[in-house]
Amino acid sequence: MSISTYIILFGFLFGTASAAAAAASDDDQKVAVSSSTITIEEITPEMYKTFISSGQLELVQQRDNIYRPYDDPPRIPCLKAYDLWMAQHINEFQALANKECRPFRGGWSNKDCCVLFVVNPQYPPCRKWAQYEYSATMKVSAYASP
Repeated sequence: MSISTYIILFGFLFGTASAAAAAASDDDQKVAVSSSTITIEEITPEMYKTFISSGQLELVQQRDNIYRPYDDPPRIPCLKAYDLWMAQHINEFQALANKECRPFRGGWSNKDCCVLFVVNPQYPPCRKWAQYEYSATMKVSAYASP
């Protein structure tokens, strides 16, 4: 190989490594930070089963930090906004669930809506884990988007 081939190859590798480092630093800046704790009330057993099977449950705010399940048809723009946010943060929540070998529950909201979510541990590293028991009321960490 000629010296120019090595220079081009080095430039390509350096450029790829720099792009990967830049992407990693962008991801580091998008860490989800809990803003508070919210309480979800009036959860029926059927709603809880839906929540556990789908991993999400749309909520509506009752008063400050108090929510209840949204029982009308799903609001598609709300769920799309949630999906975009979760796509940025799923690895963080997955790492927390795997670390504890326990499902990670949280609530996400923006100015228009709120979604209760659960991220289950993966196998491996977790061979078995206990799911939370049904409760008509629960408290979870809240995460917000502008």
